Amino acid sequence: MATGGPDQKDAFRQLEERDVRFINILFTDLPGELKSVETPLSQFEDALDAGISFDGSSIRGYADVANADMYLKPDLTTLKIYPWFTPFGDQPEKYAAAGVIADVYTTEGELSIRSPRYILRHFLQKPSERGYEFFVAVEPEFFLFPKGEIPATRSEVTGKAGYFALVPADVEETVRKAIVSSLLEMDIAVEKSHHEIEPYINELSFKYADPVTTADRLMVVKFVAKSVAAQYGFQAVFMPKPIARFAASGMHVHFSMFKEGKNAFYDQEDEMGLSAHARFFIGGLIEHISAVTALTNPYLAFTAILAGGMDGIESSIEPPAAVEENIYRMSGEEKAKRGIAPLPHSLEQTIRELETDKVISQAIGPEVTAYLIRAKREEIAAFNQFVTDWERQQYLDV
Repeated sequence: MATGGPDQKDAFRQLEERDVRFINILFTDLPGELKSVETPLSQFEDALDAGISFDGSSIRGYADVANADMYLKPDLTTLKIYPWFTPFGDQPEKYAAAGVIADVYTTEGELSIRSPRYILRHFLQKPSERGYEFFVAVEPEFFLFPKGEIPATRSEVTGKAGYFALVPADVEETVRKAIVSSLLEMDIAVEKSHHEIEPYINELSFKYADPVTTADRLMVVKFVAKSVAAQYGFQAVFMPKPIARFAASGMHVHFSMFKEGKNAFYDQEDEMGLSAHARFFIGGLIEHISAVTALTNPYLAFTAILAGGMDGIESSIEPPAAVEENIYRMSGEEKAKRGIAPLPHSLEQTIRELETDKVISQAIGPEVTAYLIRAKREEIAAFNQFVTDWERQQYLDV
């Protein structure tokens, strides 16, 4: 099999040594769902050279029927071999597979402006030209439920494990370890993992990388967690709040900014160790945070956070005074006096915030903004057609 440069030759050598038969060409639609087209190893070289064509009008947010022809070009630096074998149905034979993240192109050979990965990479160009370099570390949380046993309300919860629980209370530990082991074999550095504050919720912490690499890894992590959990009879759920009156899962995102090899957020002379850049970045993020909440898929979320922070730096937006007290115990009046405003309470509210935030909408592009607003309003309309259990309980006997 003829291959290209040293990196490509090394990649094919590893694939052949591991008996990989299929490659998943991965990318995300505009709302952030991972998509895949599968190619046998024998066709992977052609995919690297010429790309794989697909119907962009069938992928949410990419294209209409009139200009649906698009193609994917794999980014070989993202190639990961899955550390498990998959059976052919109920046959004893098994096969190995790998995944690689692709960039999306138009038929004119241009990167698609509707690709979330392109949007993030494109936004980073301007700060890079000014000498800024960003790094991101994340701590994603997710639920691990025994298959078919997802409680609807707190009263149905049978688990007892809590923060930093240890076996036997932590019944998800084996699955979590298997997920971490798989990620480590795929060269995705997990720094720690543990059970979170409530039953079923687990957290993984990852080593920092540039924003695009971290977003790529998050998409792979989500896929690996779901795949490995299924092998153990569990279901990994990344929906933030699947159980009523119960804790939600979330994800801490840690940003750092460097210039000329130095931490641009640090100032040893400052009482809190924060430079003017750090203060302004925080101020800009707080200024735009309501619109940011509309864009929590990794590529677009990082783009929005960076856009808000960079606007803070460029506009010298000072953050409000630090609050050290427990705001959960503050009255609404006290919060208002201290300038503490709530995040949007509904999807409609966060969409309106995105609609009116020029900085965030410009960062992701007007076409993308318009599509996401339209798509989310369609979701709201679809939801409003349903009668919920709460409504039946509340009003059935009226």
